Amino acid sequence: MAELNVDFSRRIVFGSISKLGVDIADWGDRAVMVADAALEDAATSIQDQMDAWGIHTILFARDGLNCDTATLNDALSLSRGSHATMIVGIGGQKALSLARLTAAASWAGIPAGTILDDREVVGSGLPVLEIPASGRHPLLFLDTAILSDTTDRRAAFVRLPRPPRSGVIVDSTLARSRGLGATAESLTVLLAAAVEAFLSPRASFFSEVQAEAAVRRCAALLRNVASEHADPDFRIREAETAVLTAFATGLAGPGPGLTLSWSTAIGAGLPKATVGAVLFPWVLDSPLYASSPRIGRLARLLARDDDEAPGSAVDELQSLTGPLGLPGRLRDVGARLDAVLPAARWAAEILGDKRPEQDESTFRDILELAS
Repeated sequence: MAELNVDFSRRIVFGSISKLGVDIADWGDRAVMVADAALEDAATSIQDQMDAWGIHTILFARDGLNCDTATLNDALSLSRGSHATMIVGIGGQKALSLARLTAAASWAGIPAGTILDDREVVGSGLPVLEIPASGRHPLLFLDTAILSDTTDRRAAFVRLPRPPRSGVIVDSTLARSRGLGATAESLTVLLAAAVEAFLSPRASFFSEVQAEAAVRRCAALLRNVASEHADPDFRIREAETAVLTAFATGLAGPGPGLTLSWSTAIGAGLPKATVGAVLFPWVLDSPLYASSPRIGRLARLLARDDDEAPGSAVDELQSLTGPLGLPGRLRDVGARLDAVLPAARWAAEILGDKRPEQDESTFRDILELAS
């Protein structure tokens, strides 16, 4: 059996942000809150609660918030200048990565460009509280963030020190305002992460079991999303499945498809969920997983329980997502091929893998076919 080394130091609370749920009063008395501007009302509510606890907060919120070098430098300047003792992030993967990087590098005294080049922050950081707006947080169990260059949009994963204190609040009510299309995209990307954890050659028996459960749950949610997406119970199941998927990803590591979709979204300046949903079928039908010994089992996991003879994994995926009317090609969401092709090189560099199918050529072929 492969070695298993799991750290559960992050405290994860399922509940309303109206009660915060994580005791942060002893983390200090100054906080910088990083937020998507669309979530400013929720962020203001949290500020009011923290103020009642004697914690002074400064809100760093922008429209179209990016986790790029220029934005990180601004966030670091604010954190360092205010002598923050903690960082709070609320939003999607960009906001959460920005919060992690700000917390890790606040007292390191290095600029964002150096962090991008080194792909690592060393030393001690600040405590960080994360509130994923959609519940989807693929890097939840990894001490990692994704950072891009403001000038050329080059993307990289950055290794971070484990924060001295950390917590996560999963509030399913934050996702209730999302419509059917946005929910379907988010669930498709969630399924992609679960599938990659299941098919990963780095998977252990334990991670495979978790990933298999996540795939089944994601498929069931997608099957019912059109009729149930506005149901509060559906949102709770979605959040629970997101945490299970993040756990499987933490055990197996981010897959090549997830890495490619993030790099492509950054290059195209598009939402990660939108690009990830477009690329997933093309990734699954590519050489990346053609030789996986578990690809046949995946078709059964995606199929309905009463199906006796499931088709291929790609066919089963199409049966799940086809009726939802999701865009099928990158051009359908306004991505130009010349803008996204550099993502093939970035993804290969991020992975740094010796596996021949995870090279720039394979990723380039996927992007060309998906365009």
